[in-house]
Amino acid sequence: MSHFPVYLIEYLGAPRNHHAIFVATEADGTGFLFHVRGDIQNGMQYESRKTPQKPDLSNTFVSKSQLGWVRVQDLSRIDPICRGNPPPAKQFNGPRRINPNRPLRRCQEWTNEVIGTLKAQGVLLNATMTASGSSSNIDGSSGGSHATAASSHRTELRDGDTRDGYWYWSLQHQKWYHLNDDGTYKYS
Repeated sequence: MSHFPVYLIEYLGAPRNHHAIFVATEADGTGFLFHVRGDIQNGMQYESRKTPQKPDLSNTFVSKSQLGWVRVQDLSRIDPICRGNPPPAKQFNGPRRINPNRPLRRCQEWTNEVIGTLKAQGVLLNATMTASGSSSNIDGSSGGSHATAASSHRTELRDGDTRDGYWYWSLQHQKWYHLNDDGTYKYS
């Protein structure tokens, strides 16, 4: 196999569902999970791990959407890219927001940021993109049978949705934002 499928995995969580990136590397559907864990009361930590079972078998599994593909030789590039995106920091002191002017940044935002970086660096290929850049599916078929996060049509935006891997939706502020490298936010 020259490519591995890459998925956005959603697990049941509160107040919002947990998002993670999953690369299926084995024939039995197992692979590697890349995500941040913790909460915004205490701060989050990055974690990557080999999964002992398919994500679909977890008791808290909600959904799996194919984002695209990663070349076998690029699999090792995912972890450093994930590590390069700081996990969400502590954003509350008890019930009070530390910085109420900043949108909350949780696992959904972190995951969307990483997906954008993986695409920008050519690690995450679209479901319909091959290594040569032609527009057939990785398996050689020409049909559009692979769903992507971008192709799912929702009428309502959710907090952390991205339109291009750069701009993210803030449900609280009802506008698009970008987190700058210096930790400040830019709104559109």
